[in-house]
Amino acid sequence: MDADDRNPTVDSLRQALSAATRRADQAEQALEAIYAGEADAILVPAGSGPQVFIREGADRPYRAIVELMAQGVAVCDAEGRVLRSNDALADLLGLPADRVIGRPVAALFDPDSIGHLEALVASARSGSERRDSVLLRLLGPDGATLPAAVGVGTLELDGLDAFLVTVTDLSHQKRDEELLASERLARSIIEQAVDAIVVCDPEGRVLRASREAHRLCGGNPLLRPFVEAFPLRQTGSGPEGSGVSPDAPPLPPAEVFGEEPVRNREVALACGDRRDVLLLNSGPIRDEVGRRLAYVVTMTDVTPQKRAQARLVEADRRKDEFLAMLAHELRNPLAAIAYGVALLRGGGGGAPDDEVAAILERQVAHMRWMVDDLLDVARVERGRIALRPDTVDLGELADQATRAVRPSAEAKGHALALDRLPGPIWVKADATRLEQVIVNLLTNAVKYTPPGGRIRLAIGPDPGAEGRLLISVQDNGLGLTPEMRERVFDLFSQAERSLDRKEGGLGIGLTLVRRLVELHGGKVEVASDGPGLGSTFRVRLPAAEPPDPAERPEEPEDDRAAIGPARHVLLIDDNRDMGTALARLLRAEGHRVDLAHDGPSGLERAEQLRPEVLVVDLGLPGMDGYELARRLRRAPWMADRRLISLSGYGGVEDRKRSITSGFDRHVTKPVDLRRLDRYIRGACDASAGGEAGGVGGPDPAEPGRSTYRILLVEDQQSLAEVARRVLQRIGHEVELAADVPSALEAARRFLPDVILCDLHLNAPMDGLEVARAVRLEPELADARLIAVTGRDGQAARDRSLASGFDLHLTKPVDFTEVDRYVEQARRR
Repeated sequence: MDADDRNPTVDSLRQALSAATRRADQAEQALEAIYAGEADAILVPAGSGPQVFIREGADRPYRAIVELMAQGVAVCDAEGRVLRSNDALADLLGLPADRVIGRPVAALFDPDSIGHLEALVASARSGSERRDSVLLRLLGPDGATLPAAVGVGTLELDGLDAFLVTVTDLSHQKRDEELLASERLARSIIEQAVDAIVVCDPEGRVLRASREAHRLCGGNPLLRPFVEAFPLRQTGSGPEGSGVSPDAPPLPPAEVFGEEPVRNREVALACGDRRDVLLLNSGPIRDEVGRRLAYVVTMTDVTPQKRAQARLVEADRRKDEFLAMLAHELRNPLAAIAYGVALLRGGGGGAPDDEVAAILERQVAHMRWMVDDLLDVARVERGRIALRPDTVDLGELADQATRAVRPSAEAKGHALALDRLPGPIWVKADATRLEQVIVNLLTNAVKYTPPGGRIRLAIGPDPGAEGRLLISVQDNGLGLTPEMRERVFDLFSQAERSLDRKEGGLGIGLTLVRRLVELHGGKVEVASDGPGLGSTFRVRLPAAEPPDPAERPEEPEDDRAAIGPARHVLLIDDNRDMGTALARLLRAEGHRVDLAHDGPSGLERAEQLRPEVLVVDLGLPGMDGYELARRLRRAPWMADRRLISLSGYGGVEDRKRSITSGFDRHVTKPVDLRRLDRYIRGACDASAGGEAGGVGGPDPAEPGRSTYRILLVEDQQSLAEVARRVLQRIGHEVELAADVPSALEAARRFLPDVILCDLHLNAPMDGLEVARAVRLEPELADARLIAVTGRDGQAARDRSLASGFDLHLTKPVDFTEVDRYVEQARRR
C-alpha cells in the first residue's frame, strides 16, 4: 500500500475537495437556471435558518399585483414580523413603507384588537378551513383607530413558515352606514314628531312631511307646492282667533320662504270644513357657501289651546257679569228693606205694620233664596251635597212647586198649568232637592216669558223609555238661540237681558238643576225653535216601585212645647243690630235673653248669670267663639249647660271645629228662628243635672228624657222610616244611612251623639265594620255605638262588643227607650 493513501489528512482534504466541487457544480447549475428563467429564487440553508435569495425581477409581476390591491397586505414570518407589505397598508398606517418592514404585525393594531388577531393567526396556522375576516381596529395616523376587516392565511415558500395578513379599510363603509343610520333617525324623528314638519326644495315643493303634516293637509302633500297643500291664511293673535274666516287673506309665500327665519307666526289653516290655528316656524338650509338647499317648515296646532283660552275669557266675562248681577240683585231687596225700615220709623204716612212686615219678609226671603242657591251650587260643584233619597210622590212635589211659584206667575199675568195623571207617581229621590229642581225650572220660565204668557208643567211616564219618568216645563217666552242652548246650563250663564233687569236672578239656577238631576241618576235637556218661540225643559228620572202603604208612617207634628220650656239665654254677638234683633225675637218666643258683644265680656257675664243656654257668634273680637267655648267648658257649672254657635260658614269642617271646641250645635246665618228655638228648648234643665257637654235636656212631659243627635244605620227602608219618625216625634234629630260608606260619611258630617246600627246590612260590609271605622275617628270618640240585631246569644254579643259597640240590643227594639239605652252604654 502506498504511504500517501494511508495518511488521514490527505483523505480529509480529498473529501472536502470533492464536496466543494459538487457545490460549485450545483451553484453553477442554479445560476444557469436563474439566467435561463427556469428559477426565481435560491434557498440557502444557514445556521440561523434558511435564507431566500430572489432573482431581481423574478417576483416583479406578483409585487405589481399586490401593489395594485386596494387592501393592505403584509407577509409575516413565524414570529409575526412583517417581511413585506404593500403601499396601501403603509397609507392606512400613515407610515413610510420601510418603517413597516420588520415590525411585529400586532403593533399595527389597537391593543383591544391584538387578542382577536392572534386568534386569527393561530386558526390559520392550525389548518382551519374558516377564512372569515374579523372586524378589528387598525392604528391609523395621529393615534386614530380605523375600522378594518382583517383576514389571515398561510404561505408555502419552499418550506418557509410564513403567513399573509390582509387589511380592508371600512372607514368609508362605516361612514356610509352612520349616514344611513342618521337618515333613518331623522326620518323617524320627523315621523314621530307631534308638530307638523315639512321639508321643501328651494322652489317650495314638499319633499318630506311628517304624519302630523299629512293630518293637517288632509291627504298626501309630497311633491305638491307647499302653498297648495297647506293653504295658510292670516289671522289675529287674540283668543278669538281660534277660528278663521274663509275671507281672511292668504299668507304670502314670501313670508314662509323668505331669507330670514320665521318664528312663532300665528296663522290659520283652512282645509275643507276644518279651521285650525297654527304656530308657524320656517327657515332655509344653506350649504357652506350660503346657497339655499331646502326649507324646513314646522307647524304647531294650537287650536285646542286657543279654544281653551277663549273659554277662559268667556268664563271671566261671565264671572264679571255675574258679580255685577249679584250687586244688582242684592241692592234691590236691600233697598226695599231700607224703605220698610223708613216706614216703620214713620216716614211713610202711617203705612200699616202688617204691610211693612210683608215687604220685609218677602225681601228677606228673596235674599235668603239667592244665598241658598249660591251655597247649593258651590256644594254640588265640590261634591258636598248628600242626597237623602226616599220613595216620594212626584205628583205631590209638583203640586208643592206649583203653589210656590204661582204668586210670582200671577204677578206677571201668566197662566200656569199643571198636567198630571191622577194618583201617585213614585220616584226615588230627595224630596227637598227634587222640588227645588221643579221650582227652579218654573221660576226660569216665569222670568223669561213676557207678561200674559203660558207655562205648562207636565209629569208622567216617559213615552220614549220604559221605567222612566218625564218632567216637562214648557213656555211661550223668549226662547233660545242655538248658541245659548249649548251653554244654558253653564254656571253664571244667562240669556240677554234688558237694561232694567226686571227678570232678576244670578244665572245659577239651571246649573243647580243639572247637577241635582245628575245626582238623582237622571238627565236634563232643553229644546227651543229659536228666539221668541219659547222653550221646553225636560227632566228624565228613573221610576220607583210604590212603597207598602202599611209601612208609610205619618209625619210627626211640630209641637215645640213638647220639646221643652223657655230658657234663660245669654246671646253673645259683636253685631249689635243683629244681636238686638235676635234677642227680641227670642224674647217673643218666651225666653229670657241677656246680651254681650265681645269674648271677654261674654265670659264675664256668663260667670255672673250662669244661663241655661249660651248662643255665641264665632267671630267675636278680643276672644273668638272657639276659645270662649273652650274656657267655658272648663267651668264646673257648665256641665249641664248648652252651647250653640252662630256662623256664616256652614261646611262640614266648620261644624266639626265647632263641636270639637265644645259647642253642642252649629247654626248657620241667617238663623232659622224655629230651629234655634227648638235647640234652646231642648237644653238640659239646670236643676235636673246632666252629662258634661250638654247632649240634651229633659222633656217636661217625661222628666229625665234627653234629646240626641242619632245616626240610624238600617238597610230596610220601611223600618228605618218608622224608627226615624218615632225618634223625631220625641225630640231627637235623626239621620239615616243604609250601608257602611254612607254611614261613615254621615257620621263625619253629622257628628252624632248616638249611632244605632243594624249588624246585618245588605252590603259587602256589615255593621261590625261601621263600629271599627268609627272608633278610628277622633271626632267621633264620644259617640255611643249601639248594635241592633235579630240574633241573640253570648257569641254574637261578644263579637259586637269586641268590634267597638258599647251595647248589644236584640230586635224588636223600643226606640222610645233610647235614653235608657244610652245610659246603659255609658255605664259599660
